Amino acid sequence: MADRRDLERIEDDVRKLQIQAAAADTVVERLDTTLDKITELSTSIQTMLVVHERRFEDAERQHETISRQMDQRAEAADKELNILHKRISSLEDKLDSRLRKIEIWQWIIVGGATVVGFFLSRFFPIDLLK
Repeated sequence: MADRRDLERIEDDVRKLQIQAAAADTVVERLDTTLDKITELSTSIQTMLVVHERRFEDAERQHETISRQMDQRAEAADKELNILHKRISSLEDKLDSRLRKIEIWQWIIVGGATVVGFFLSRFFPIDLLK
């Protein structure tokens, strides 16, 4: 009888182990499925990172190109501004010179008219009070 009980206990233990093994197989299958999904997700994320890194590099290159172009255009604008400033200064100097000449002639004419008026008043007196 003891052998029979031992045998029944062993059979119960084997059944329990078979049930546990079946449950373990289910868990292992789920873990395999989960691992496969994680691997696919990792690959997708890696692909996305590569794409975003390329876009970032492209954006950096465009930024550098735009920055370089802005610097070049700023330098060109400064050069043109300096040229315009020199031209305006030159024209201003010419106008000042011409204006001084006109002012000199104006005073010469006013002075000459004053002298002529003085002499005319001496030779042809006009009596305004009559």
